[in-house]
Amino acid sequence: MPKNILFLRGISDSNLSMQPRDQALSGISGAEVDTAALDDLVFDLSIESSSLQVNNTDIEKYDLDVFHGTAPHYRIAYPAALILKQKNINFINSGITDYAGIDKLSQYARFGGIGVPFPRTIFSNFGNLKVRAQEIFDFPFIVKGVIASQGRKNYLVGNSEDLEQINDDTDYKTGMFVAQQYIDNEYDLRLLFIGDELIVIRRTAAEGSHLNNISAGATGEIVSADAVKPEILKDSLAIRDEFRFEICGIDVLVDTQSGEHFFSEINSQPQLFGGAETEAKIAALERLLGR
Repeated sequence: MPKNILFLRGISDSNLSMQPRDQALSGISGAEVDTAALDDLVFDLSIESSSLQVNNTDIEKYDLDVFHGTAPHYRIAYPAALILKQKNINFINSGITDYAGIDKLSQYARFGGIGVPFPRTIFSNFGNLKVRAQEIFDFPFIVKGVIASQGRKNYLVGNSEDLEQINDDTDYKTGMFVAQQYIDNEYDLRLLFIGDELIVIRRTAAEGSHLNNISAGATGEIVSADAVKPEILKDSLAIRDEFRFEICGIDVLVDTQSGEHFFSEINSQPQLFGGAETEAKIAALERLLGR
């Protein structure tokens, strides 16, 4: 029997009492068994390495991890299981990795798995997140919703008071947040794949905003794909192939100081009938549909 076992259950504010199960687990002979809620995990994701901690202990300490009652909370369970799989750590209920999540936390875990660069990202319950983000990042940094879109729930955090203003918006269904390294940029690139065609749109934030989303007031213009660095094109194709989307928008930032590129997301439902350069997008869609 493994000596150190971690049972991962649902989320910390669940109405279900875990005391009877936890008491039973503590009585298992020949093993040291710990229990934790999924949102007690602290994710630290980066291109260099990804880690999971619980109670300031690296999850690699455990010989075996057990996902029990976590299925309703797949947005946390899936990326946690995926990281364990990437690290060759034993866990029970391995079918969790078949979910293939596309929310932001899952995206970053998958980006790490295929080796494409993305901003360093922290996730946990909001209490942990506030502490760890300020330990790891310099101000400013980004806090954004795991399941938000179109620039909503996306904050540029300049100081600790900014974090407290977000704190009222952290209920489980709408308030799962990641904290992320801020990439200083002049614009981002939306690499829009429509079948085999690629349209590259350079998006520039409105004055006073950090958001490059057209829906948040940014401006966009088509630029030649030839102007995009080959390594960005290579990585974007790797992302498209990982997620298997024939129509998708992949967003990339280029650091104004270092010139390094970082992927911020893949969008499975990019704007085709609105936003920037609508005519070009519809023409490409018509060609894909064979019209």
